[in-house]
Amino acid sequence: MSENLKAFLSAWIEWVDAGAAEGKPFARRFGLCSNLNDWTRPLDGDVRWACEKELDRLFEVDGLDQCHPFGIEEYFEARGSETQHLDAKRLAWVRSKVAQFEAA
Repeated sequence: MSENLKAFLSAWIEWVDAGAAEGKPFARRFGLCSNLNDWTRPLDGDVRWACEKELDRLFEVDGLDQCHPFGIEEYFEARGSETQHLDAKRLAWVRSKVAQFEAA
């Protein structure tokens, strides 16, 4: 996993664990893909593209849909209620990825 994606996933889960303050630096209504897009905004375009594709590949390897990896209905419900950061499947997935690279 790239250092940029590791940093993003670590920052996202730390934000959640700290109470998920809105807009600091992520948005509760967005899933990982949109938050990654915002998080990588200051980076070079090629780096941003590589991060997005890498996240898609991680979803695919785990048998998840690239567009709505944790469920389309769940996504839109959580988007409306601004609770993406509370989705148990999303949290478990991110925690598993962070644990993998921390163990390496």
